Amino acid sequence: MKPEPMLPSEEPQVRKLYAACHPGWDEPSLPWFYAYPTLVIVKDNNEVIAYSSYSMNTNDDGILTILLQDTGVAPSARGHGFSRVLMNSRLDIGRSMGAKHAAGMTQPDNKPMLGLLQSMGFREVAIVPNVYTNVRPHLDGVVFLLDL
Repeated sequence: MKPEPMLPSEEPQVRKLYAACHPGWDEPSLPWFYAYPTLVIVKDNNEVIAYSSYSMNTNDDGILTILLQDTGVAPSARGHGFSRVLMNSRLDIGRSMGAKHAAGMTQPDNKPMLGLLQSMGFREVAIVPNVYTNVRPHLDGVVFLLDL
């Protein structure tokens, strides 16, 4: 299954999946999934089983970085490599747009994402205290960077 851009008709499924993947988190604002381009993996029956979002940023020196926003995989679809497929798609997008780096952040206890990032060559560059303010209590973030 190949990731494709999210269609407006898929937004309700992505929101439902977001809630299932992030229990206790605040629901994203209405424009979240449109402000950040979102890729989805859809099964043959039109069910969204995984999503990821990203954005692009140019620093003061003109260096473009793809920022890896959020990833969610349906509990029933975990362990089949969908996060890796989505990650590779986002990295390909970044490279095609001329990005020199990919950056992402996750919580210190998110072992699956930590393992994926490390296995793909990302390196830990910082810990940001209390950055996840959409959960109670607020959580730290582990920042990772990959040279493209």
